Amino acid sequence: MKYLLNLKKMPYFHLWVLAFFYLPQSIIGFYKYELPYAFLFISIALTSIFSYLFFLKFIFSNQKFTSMIKNINKLAFDVGSHSYFIFTLYFALILYAILTSEQIPLFMVFKGASIDELAQNREMFLRTREGWESVIPYINAFFIMALIPYSLTSLFYTKHKLRFHFLGLFLFCLALTLEKSVAVLAIVPIIILMVNTQKNNKFFRLIIFLIMFIAAVSFLSRGGASSQNEELVGGANAIPENYQLFTGQSQLHYIANRIFWIPYATAIDWLKFQDSVLGGKYVLGSSVGIIASVTGVPKINLERDVFEFQWGQNATGTGSSNTVYFIDAYVNFSWFGVILYAAVLALIVRILAISNNIPIKCVFYISLFYLCINSLPPMIFSGGLILIVPIAMFMRQKSD
Repeated sequence: MKYLLNLKKMPYFHLWVLAFFYLPQSIIGFYKYELPYAFLFISIALTSIFSYLFFLKFIFSNQKFTSMIKNINKLAFDVGSHSYFIFTLYFALILYAILTSEQIPLFMVFKGASIDELAQNREMFLRTREGWESVIPYINAFFIMALIPYSLTSLFYTKHKLRFHFLGLFLFCLALTLEKSVAVLAIVPIIILMVNTQKNNKFFRLIIFLIMFIAAVSFLSRGGASSQNEELVGGANAIPENYQLFTGQSQLHYIANRIFWIPYATAIDWLKFQDSVLGGKYVLGSSVGIIASVTGVPKINLERDVFEFQWGQNATGTGSSNTVYFIDAYVNFSWFGVILYAAVLALIVRILAISNNIPIKCVFYISLFYLCINSLPPMIFSGGLILIVPIAMFMRQKSD
């Protein structure tokens, strides 16, 4: 694990994550799915990976490009005590969300809410807001995907005396929605920082704490110990049989399917959707808000359309099925999109690799991980990359 989290190996981190989520699954897919879809997926994946390595090694690692980025880095300025300001804005946003929400998912657990009620209120807490409030989920994404993790990691990098207090407050805010995976946003960059500063004891303690926190939030999100939820807490029954690689009714089977199979199955479903629903046509960027606005075409929400294609839409209409970036690239722009997205990713990775800003490099691992299960444009425009890249180029953080 320490090898994978070494900052010097950062350009290859997401390739290992891709292998974890999709390599053995691709082999199994030849037995589980129709051959054209299984073959198409692995062809797209290999085209994307080899294109990425080509651009990374031969285009963006040449002396001229490297010198240009290093010269820009020399202009970087010290960010100073930015954390207080960023945390103040974030806590104000969360406080507003709490005051304007009818129910808080975390508190509903202790009132005996059912799993369906908890799931619905998770969506309603931020995602279903209308009018000017519809920007709140995007602002929140900028905070939790980039600004807050960067501020937290900077506090640990400079050994700030209040760093654990801010970490605890951030985890509490994340727990309000009972989203299990978001704890990684707070802790993983700090773990990576510890790995690269030779603090082995703290590294293992943070990993143990992360596992315990996710387990606790997962337990609560499935209804906690409420007696009325006892029959629902079983796990795999929440996943249709045709989406189960591991058959069984335990929570362990549920988690195993969600982690080891659903990402690949969803990628295949995107290809099926493009073939059967779109008639084999490509959406040509209409799923990207900025491109749709510039070209004047109606925006297509592929994530929600594919979710409805898979499962049927949920009560709040916000269900989304995200997929790995290279499948989204293919559905949008065919093979050209696969190569283009690989080039853009290689450019971003190379800029971060050259940067001297250690905290933001640690935070960038989050983006690399999420790209393995999300599209590239949303990660850029609402997932924090649009902030991470300028921070890496124009800001520096000195340690104590």
